[in-house]
Amino acid sequence: MEGPPPCGPEVDGQTGRHGGRPSTLQGKPQPWAQSWLDGPDFQNCLNADGAFCWQLPAELSQIAGLIMEYFDLIQKRYSVRAYKPDPVEDAKLAKILEAARLAPTGANRQPFQLIVVHVKGREAELRRVYHREWFTQAPLVICACGLPAQGWVRGMDGFNCTVVDVTIAMDHLILAATDLGLGTCWIAAFDVAAARRVFGLPHGVEPIALTPLGYPADQPGPKERKPLTELVRYERW
Repeated sequence: MEGPPPCGPEVDGQTGRHGGRPSTLQGKPQPWAQSWLDGPDFQNCLNADGAFCWQLPAELSQIAGLIMEYFDLIQKRYSVRAYKPDPVEDAKLAKILEAARLAPTGANRQPFQLIVVHVKGREAELRRVYHREWFTQAPLVICACGLPAQGWVRGMDGFNCTVVDVTIAMDHLILAATDLGLGTCWIAAFDVAAARRVFGLPHGVEPIALTPLGYPADQPGPKERKPLTELVRYERW
């Protein structure tokens, strides 16, 4: 197997970079990757500062960039609780809704509906659904609804997958919004009866989650999560 090309001054037009992003390794690699990272094949590809000094093949460079972009995205997302009044562009809204449409659902039933509400002029009634002032600062509110009668049902125990499906679609929507520079805040502690009235929900349609959608007017705080050791088990409980 041939080694990497000699170190050069530029990679993708930037010294010590590939795909337009820094290549310095951060965080702790997974154990299965550690031996390769410590080995000569990888170490020979790094400058003294830990940056790549050779051109990755185009396919690998693209994949590496996508991986970094995705993990940057999920790190960047936070629950926004202050919004600017600036309108959300129609093109961005369409992309966000398309992301939700593409979400996987049980048996591809897609048992959800998204209600996009323009806030202006409806602030008072929307606050009956969720009372926080920042809820109506954004120009839009989205209500994600489930249609249990259309959801996939597990035959052995009757489990209806609708809430799971709505949740996945909502997660796609929120991450797409983050990617486009917009803020969201997942809300479940709302008045269900008020939501049914304000959004005109017919029988058989269940409101699952709400989010404002707009440009953030606050800054993210530290992201606090349990360590993996408290969340992951291997082979069995």
